[in-house]
Amino acid sequence: MKIILAIFTVLIFNLNSFASEPWLNGKVMEIVDGDTIKVKIEMQREPYANTISYKGLPDMFTAVKLSSIDAPEAKQRQGKFSTRFLRKKLLFKEVRLIEDGSSTTPGLMTARVWYEIKKGGKWQNINEEMVREGMAWVDKFTFDENLRRLEMKAKEKKKGIFADENPMPPWIFREKRNKLKHKILSWKDCRLYETYLCVKLSCREAMHLLNNCARTDLDPDRDGVPCERTACSNQISYTTNFDIQQDD
Repeated sequence: MKIILAIFTVLIFNLNSFASEPWLNGKVMEIVDGDTIKVKIEMQREPYANTISYKGLPDMFTAVKLSSIDAPEAKQRQGKFSTRFLRKKLLFKEVRLIEDGSSTTPGLMTARVWYEIKKGGKWQNINEEMVREGMAWVDKFTFDENLRRLEMKAKEKKKGIFADENPMPPWIFREKRNKLKHKILSWKDCRLYETYLCVKLSCREAMHLLNNCARTDLDPDRDGVPCERTACSNQISYTTNFDIQQDD
């Protein structure tokens, strides 16, 4: 009886990550960076028995952001290191995904992801593994105590990216990069763009010309948004703090 109970406990332990929530089956086709992958979602396969069936729907490809973690950016020194680790773990592997929150980026799913590490149903959560092995930070907006503990242990053991004396969190790197871009843009000579029309400008440049070079011809309706039909078609109002990364 004890043996049967032990086996049942192990089975429950392996399935408890999926038992209460529906998952999607997929195959990882590409590793974008240390926290983003591209997955072929297999709609024809039956997910967990107690969830909604997706049978009859065609397979789909989607980008998946690993939820609750933030890996180094590609241009950071540790970026390639983190990406290589994730590639070794997931590329062309079967995975299970549970959508976790919503993404503000069209075509991007935010999810917890598991991959099979042993035949017979033993699955590993890659979100946790990336933090435990020092390949990613816990996202600054995440308050998951388990992930925070894993990050603290990785720092204490100087694993992965935490082997550096002063590793820079990716959100700090992005903030500094964006400030630098904005500063460089503000130095540009207005004369350089004095003959440029909307069709030749990025939204960043159009906003700069309107605000700093008195190019009111770029904003004929005087609502504070220049080049509304071209470069700044996605801008809502002049009060919007436009994303200067959109022109990358």
